[in-house]
Amino acid sequence: MEKLSANRDRGHGTLVAKFPNLEGTDFEGCGEDVGLAVWRVVKRKLVRAVDGDEVLGTPRVLRRSDVLLLLRTSGDGRERTWAAHTWKGGSASMIAEGMAGSMAAKLVNLLNVYAGSGAVTRHDSQDGDECAALKDALGAFAVEDGGAKVAAPAPKAAPAPVAKPAFALKKTAAKAPAPAAEPETTKPAFALKKTAAKAPAPAAAPEPAKPAFALKKTAPRPEKPAAAAPPSPAFALKKTPAKPADFAPPPQPSTTPAFALKKTTVKPADFAPEPSKAPAFSLKKTASKPADFAPAPAPAPSKKVVIAAPDTAAPPPPPPGATPQTPRTPGGTVKETEFPNLKGTEFEGAGEHEGLEVWRVRGRKLVRAVDDGRDEIFRAPRVLRKADVVVLLATTGAGRKRRWAVYSRPSTL
Repeated sequence: MEKLSANRDRGHGTLVAKFPNLEGTDFEGCGEDVGLAVWRVVKRKLVRAVDGDEVLGTPRVLRRSDVLLLLRTSGDGRERTWAAHTWKGGSASMIAEGMAGSMAAKLVNLLNVYAGSGAVTRHDSQDGDECAALKDALGAFAVEDGGAKVAAPAPKAAPAPVAKPAFALKKTAAKAPAPAAEPETTKPAFALKKTAAKAPAPAAAPEPAKPAFALKKTAPRPEKPAAAAPPSPAFALKKTPAKPADFAPPPQPSTTPAFALKKTTVKPADFAPEPSKAPAFSLKKTASKPADFAPAPAPAPSKKVVIAAPDTAAPPPPPPGATPQTPRTPGGTVKETEFPNLKGTEFEGAGEHEGLEVWRVRGRKLVRAVDDGRDEIFRAPRVLRKADVVVLLATTGAGRKRRWAVYSRPSTL
């Protein structure tokens, strides 16, 4: 408000608000009088509502397809204030709303230049959510569907034609040049006078030329003292006669090998091929038989042996008076239970009788424990050491019901 012009109306004591920076814009002349100015966004341009527009009538009519920019000017003198409002209809586009917002910000900035801080405010509203300041500015209004029929803004007028100058150029015929006057004879500014020739004056004797430098006689300089003789070396050279051995080449290292070569006579036997060694076996020629080419008989289906593990690690003790039973052979004879493939191994003889057999790992070998009453693993209760790795074989049952269970217990250290 401090920048409002100081022009006063005659007969009134009020200040008149002027905004020179609005000239040439869409807001030219607004904000100078009390009232409401309205603009619509039409095809990305602002079009100001004029008298007769439904938004300026009573009651005011707002359309849901419109986006409006309103400026309310109220108060007088230094109490004058300006309120900029934007209103978006329920079916208006976001592009029109964005343009109205940017133009409202521009209007507020232009008004702030001359109105002063705090005199200009801005409010944004939309259909069904109008702020109290907008309702107070509009008074009675109604919102209807569709958009107002507003003509697009007229294009800018063409520039006025350039006015003709107040004078005209007149075309006249060129005049013939006047004949040149004959040149007048000019007199020279000096006259030539004829005089008799004078005899040449005798030439003067040439003066001797002076040298560019002069010789100066100086006294002879004293001679420099002779340089002192160098000190004698700490050793003396002795003259001795040369000997032929002094110029002899140094002896070359001996190329004699450390061993001697012995000359021997070459014998034809040295180049004879070595006799072939007889093979460790001989091939015997036999007549082939038809049975040699007959297909081998199919092997009989092997029976699957299921080794059932007992419920506990320790096998049940044999019943009193029980004797080992062995399966019967096809011939009907009874043989001991044997495992021929265990012969020659650490498990030779294992699994032939009921009971528990134990092996311990010693280094990289298996050592069989002997049930002689001294090994603690065969005493009751059995004792297993944490540092031991043991393999156990439990043989139970008799005859065809005989079962074998293998257990291993790793070290727990």
